[in-house]
Amino acid sequence: DDAVLFCGRFKLGEKLHQSATCVVLKSEDVRSYSSIQEGGDLSADGGGVGSGSDGGVDDVMIRGGVRGESKPVVVKLMMNRDQYEREVRQRENLDGNYVT
Repeated sequence: DDAVLFCGRFKLGEKLHQSATCVVLKSEDVRSYSSIQEGGDLSADGGGVGSGSDGGVDDVMIRGGVRGESKPVVVKLMMNRDQYEREVRQRENLDGNYVT
């Protein structure tokens, strides 16, 4: 199943929004936060997507969840790295209970 998942983790669904530089997709996170905390990797290759400081999937914390339970999420794909980095910086001091 990992071969059909985005980053070995997300089942992508319908398009919710599209602009000239991004697309937002309704998706399912098929891995739970608890399994990641217990050593589950974030990608099919075991190296972790975006390992280090390049701003990949492992920069996102997913709260709650039970091993094996999928969670509804949205995935935003962006064309321009500088716009992505700006969005990440804008969220740095926000309460993670309300903003991802």
